[in-house]
Amino acid sequence: MKLQLTAWALCLPLLAFAQPTNIVIDGEITGAETNWGSPLSTSSGGPGPGFGAGHEINSIYVRGDADNFYFFIGGNVQNGNRILLFIDSQTGGFNNGGFGRLSSPEGIDDFNSGTSFDAGFNADYCLVIGTVAGNYFWDLYTLSSGGGPIIYLGDTSSSDLAASPINGSTTRGFEFRVAKTALGYLTGLPAPNPIQVFAAYISDGGFLSNQFLTPAGGFDGNYGSGAVTFSAASPNPITVSNTLLPIDLTSIEAISSDNNIDLHWTTASELNNAYFEIWSSRNGMEWNNIGQVQGAGTATTENHYTFTDYNPAMGENYYRLKQVDFNGAYEYSEIVSAALRGSSTISLSPNPASDVLYITPGTDLHIYDAMGNMVFSALTGGSFVDISMLASGIYFVQLQNSAEQRTEKLIIQ
Repeated sequence: MKLQLTAWALCLPLLAFAQPTNIVIDGEITGAETNWGSPLSTSSGGPGPGFGAGHEINSIYVRGDADNFYFFIGGNVQNGNRILLFIDSQTGGFNNGGFGRLSSPEGIDDFNSGTSFDAGFNADYCLVIGTVAGNYFWDLYTLSSGGGPIIYLGDTSSSDLAASPINGSTTRGFEFRVAKTALGYLTGLPAPNPIQVFAAYISDGGFLSNQFLTPAGGFDGNYGSGAVTFSAASPNPITVSNTLLPIDLTSIEAISSDNNIDLHWTTASELNNAYFEIWSSRNGMEWNNIGQVQGAGTATTENHYTFTDYNPAMGENYYRLKQVDFNGAYEYSEIVSAALRGSSTISLSPNPASDVLYITPGTDLHIYDAMGNMVFSALTGGSFVDISMLASGIYFVQLQNSAEQRTEKLIIQ
């Protein structure tokens, strides 16, 4: 996303950090892909594949950001079979196989309607992975009374889907990205609710193997085509709670003030957020760590942060945040910029503000709302201005004295 730079600041609204650092959608989890973390479940302790080598589910990982879920399923699938990933992401859903089958993909169409899941697991979608002649493909099927719709997500030619399966592996298999809106989330939902997933391996004709996550019992054979009561069986659904990305960043901005540049950012929620590092650059390519701000740990309410660069260079200065969680995983924010054009005769603080602004005496002040309407005007004879009558929100402040005029963005909390 490219924005125009102004003489005073650049403000970049964000939904969240970008795709989790080090996650490369290539069908494999390598040692460098640290942001996958630990698997939510593996087949350790479960039976060997009842259909034979190549018909197996060995591990599952899930991560996410504000817009997407990232899934990895270690294992393999052969022609004439499917991996089913049932997903409970919304209210309602089906606790059994009583959903409709209209236009359903293979594996789902013959899934036994009498099968019931564990209490509390009500599937809304089923993501289906299959293969034909070595090409792997993904379908997303909405579970409804009539059935469908079905969304063809694509095959391995898509940048969102990749396969590198191999027998017996927990780190090679199927890696893919799914938009949260495809799973019923509203665009920009700041803090995703926990979801549950349940993985199974099935033939196109509806015959269940003994491959599930969580795994079946160590001595379980294939489950077959009859009705299964999973509450009485070993496999269970997996809760993906909010162990996704540690932070949901809603805004970040850089504002020049006197000979300094102030950074302001806001998070809507945080998970295991240890701290932010502030990185600066003159050219947007070579970066230096210039400071650190402690994070809020885990929080479900907004948090506002400020950092001042007291030694910016003349001209354009670029900034980004490096958010680090307690286990060392990290993400970089988008880049923001502000220009330092020389000494200023006007100062304004704090920003964000609440009740009072401190401004250089003799400054003509005009405050405009986001629609461009002037909501406050004053000639400051003293050093502070009462703004307690203004509602919380984003404003623009025009400041002018005999030596200069400038405009700044103002956040009132």
